[in-house]
Amino acid sequence: MFIEQNRYQEAISALGMVSTRSPFFDQALFGIGWSYMKLEEHVKAIVVFKDLTEMLPESSYAYEARVTMGYSYSKLKAYTKAVDNYRNSLEVSSRQINLLTQKMETVKLQGIDLNQAHKPLALESPEEADKIRGIVEKYQDLTRLSSKDWAQPMGNDLKVGLKDLGRRFSSVFQNLILQSLQRQRERLEELSIQASIGIAKNLVLEKTEFGGEELVFE
Repeated sequence: MFIEQNRYQEAISALGMVSTRSPFFDQALFGIGWSYMKLEEHVKAIVVFKDLTEMLPESSYAYEARVTMGYSYSKLKAYTKAVDNYRNSLEVSSRQINLLTQKMETVKLQGIDLNQAHKPLALESPEEADKIRGIVEKYQDLTRLSSKDWAQPMGNDLKVGLKDLGRRFSSVFQNLILQSLQRQRERLEELSIQASIGIAKNLVLEKTEFGGEELVFE
């Protein structure tokens, strides 16, 4: 809220209170770095973004941070560092795009086995993931209860009902996972484009700032 209102100092104070154990810690850390960047305190922004990428390298916010760090280096006229950072961002994002593509293919082929799913869904939203995990756990509990002696009189009707329910849940969760993975991949592709543009811009800035012929892109 503070960031949306351009109240960056207040945002830094509020976000700094988020526990490292919170599922929103990566988001909070990125928000702190972003606020420093908007305040043009780029050295502090770089330190925070670097901490995020080292502490939580697989977080979606870490991928954002790598690109944003390149911007802050550029504002400090550290063009070589900016280019190196953008190149690292591009390399890391490309690897993750490939992994996401492989995950999508696996989910399409294998579907979701609710009885095997202990951490079923790598969704973007922690609340969404927790909600769906709760549904899966309830289904697993029902499946276990159906094997108890007192459930035997209900016989095949109960088993058929649970099997049908499981198929429905599996189909819904499979679609949710695929949509989530697709959104993550699209965002990484956008970040890769930003990193590529950042590389080109900073090569131009470095060339013009420190002498030599100006590079012109037709």
